[in-house]
Amino acid sequence: MRRDIDKLWASLDVTPTVPADGTAPLELFETVEVRIVALSSTGEGIGLLGSFSSKEDTQDEARKGWLIVIPHVLHGEWVQGRVYRNHRGYSYADLDKVLVPAPDRQKAPCTYFGQCGGCQLQHMTYEDQLAFKKLSVEAAFEAQATILGPVVVEKVWASPDQYGYRTKITPHFDRPKSTTQCPDIGFLQQGRRRVLDVEECIIARPVLNAGLTQSRAYVASHLDTYKRGSTILLREDHQIIQPGEEGNDTDSPKEISRVVTNHKEIVRESFGAYQFEFPAGSFFQNNASILPDLTGYVRDHVQGGEEGRKMRFLVDAYCGSGLFSITCASKSFERVLGVEISEDSVKYARRNVELNQHLLPGVPCTYQVGDAETIFQGLDVPGPDTSLIIDPPRKGCSNSFLDQMIQFGPRRVAYVSCNVVTQARDLAYLEEQCRALHVPGWKLEHLCGFDLFPWTAHVEGVALLVRQEE
Repeated sequence: MRRDIDKLWASLDVTPTVPADGTAPLELFETVEVRIVALSSTGEGIGLLGSFSSKEDTQDEARKGWLIVIPHVLHGEWVQGRVYRNHRGYSYADLDKVLVPAPDRQKAPCTYFGQCGGCQLQHMTYEDQLAFKKLSVEAAFEAQATILGPVVVEKVWASPDQYGYRTKITPHFDRPKSTTQCPDIGFLQQGRRRVLDVEECIIARPVLNAGLTQSRAYVASHLDTYKRGSTILLREDHQIIQPGEEGNDTDSPKEISRVVTNHKEIVRESFGAYQFEFPAGSFFQNNASILPDLTGYVRDHVQGGEEGRKMRFLVDAYCGSGLFSITCASKSFERVLGVEISEDSVKYARRNVELNQHLLPGVPCTYQVGDAETIFQGLDVPGPDTSLIIDPPRKGCSNSFLDQMIQFGPRRVAYVSCNVVTQARDLAYLEEQCRALHVPGWKLEHLCGFDLFPWTAHVEGVALLVRQEE
């Protein structure tokens, strides 16, 4: 949020009047009216107090330039909010009401929207959500423009399913207050650390909502066993049984879905012709409907082709249970190598090679346990003939990893990120280091987003790089 605030102040050429002791000019629970002049990268609206845009307080110099961060609003709207937290130069407020709505505001499809902290953008049309997320990717890379130069975000790929897409949800509840009253079971309230009671989530798979109903009944009948609050795991086990396989005596593929609540139980996720197994509590992408587009986009790049140069080797640096390395393996590769710090994930990556063997063109796929930062040590494949897939956690890559990547010099790189800010930071670091070392860097050939979580502010960034010639 601070980055968004500073950027807005700079664009408006406004500096707020902040007392030396940092005291805010607004009282907690004070009601304010503002016009929304920008949206933050996380989807909140930002309104500006003072003579620049507010209907009120135009003579109050103490409030001039002070910003109000308020959720569930659109650019240009006049809104009323109630302040609940103050920071240096800006305050957070709950939305009380929209005084003058934007013409493209839509009615939220979920009855819990505005209270539940899970979704941020249900007041936007889906087309506007994609446009907002494209701007979010652009803003992250604009922050590194002095190093990376101008960057073009080509598009944000839409999710085929906008409702009922989540294959995993984790509702919570606090410690029951008595053995006769069931606590609220659901998700954290917007801007609060309190649980909102949610009976159905419209972005969760139908089987998970059925599981939520069952879990609520179970908790209600076992209140005396909970000495503290708890989190419920609800994960879909989705299998496709082909004709002739056990359990399917028809001529068509048969889909079976059930809900799993045990973290250690093995589940299967299916999309296209691929199937993956992993423990229910482990990480796997939660929107299977967009995985064919996402993995296909990465596959087309790492195989090579645009410059007519096929790659011989594929390295997956944060391989998990093998999603990208398996879906991107092709007969053009002589070898596919995945590295993952979790021994359990490596075990299931190997299992998933067996599960998808009929789709793998005889390419040896090997997996090893190890830290991504040491992946290049002892790697016996030449960088110029290698494609590298990077899909790190939100914190991005360490400088140590990126330094080793420069030394290894993979020809093609696909950087998939759940945090476009750290993604842009990492690419800027690569460029700076390559310049300092006077070695060829990577050209950013393509940059786009993928909407893995419709109705939320999250966007997955995919950057496709090609090593420049000497």
